[in-house]
Amino acid sequence: MIYGVMRVAFTPGTQGRPLWDAITAGLISWYVIDGICSIAKGFALNIIPNTALAAIYLVGVTQRGALKR
Repeated sequence: MIYGVMRVAFTPGTQGRPLWDAITAGLISWYVIDGICSIAKGFALNIIPNTALAAIYLVGVTQRGALKR
């Protein structure tokens, strides 16, 4: 399964776009939910590494052009 997902993810063109959209939506959902829970539990500094991880992902995906329409 992982092989199939990775093969689609790195396919040039728009074929891999739905996969990257789903991964990006999942990352944004995780970021929001984890950030809210971190703040509610008193671990607001957890947002710093979360932001770094999200930024690295988004920079990589946008540089590759995976989210272009």
